[in-house]
Amino acid sequence: MPFSTIGNFARTQSDTAYVLRLCRAINIAYFKMTNVTLSVDQEVLKQARILVLQQGTSVNAVIRDFLKNYIASNQRYQQVTERLLEQAEHSQFESDGRKWMRDRLHER
Repeated sequence: MPFSTIGNFARTQSDTAYVLRLCRAINIAYFKMTNVTLSVDQEVLKQARILVLQQGTSVNAVIRDFLKNYIASNQRYQQVTERLLEQAEHSQFESDGRKWMRDRLHER
């Protein structure tokens, strides 16, 4: 009885387990994809489909790449922010008790 299919290799539960072990053994990542339903303006989707056909890709691939880049940019932002805050904590700068006031800083 069929259980799952990974490519054309796995046809039963034991085949699936074998393929997953094989992927781990040769360092191939297997990720289960989750379906997502999106609401997109019809004209936007039409234009996206034209573009992806010209580029030889798919709307799914473009959205997957966008989400990966979105997450990566957020992680980079978090890392930079943490590094700046850490540097600020270890800063040797002292204000000698003076308070910085915006108007004074921008006086000409």
